[in-house]
Amino acid sequence: MMVLLCSLVDRRLAPKLGYSLFVLGGLGSIINFYLSFLRYPIHRLRHGKDAKYQWVSGMPLFDALLVLGLLLLPKNLWLCGLAFLLLCVNTGGILWFVIFTWKDDSLWNPKKYDMDKNGNEE
Repeated sequence: MMVLLCSLVDRRLAPKLGYSLFVLGGLGSIINFYLSFLRYPIHRLRHGKDAKYQWVSGMPLFDALLVLGLLLLPKNLWLCGLAFLLLCVNTGGILWFVIFTWKDDSLWNPKKYDMDKNGNEE
């Protein structure tokens, strides 16, 4: 489907749109990484262990813009490498969904954890 969308874009406009989507997707990946791994340790350093901390969510599946932007760009090994790196650190993407839920039995085997309407295990 993305290839079909890319084929509809004018060839002169494609690189500009590709770089724009690539930058937006890259920023989203970096923000997701910061929110998942860096924000809490920085908060603890600045405010101490006992300070209240509010967890916030990143932008899930924002990396689709990065991939779409890469499809619109001219072929370049450095951009492909950078895109791969950004896709790997994007904690809101499909890769990290699988990593975070791999050992979660309740997701992969829901019958094992059937619950009644009150939330109690049957």
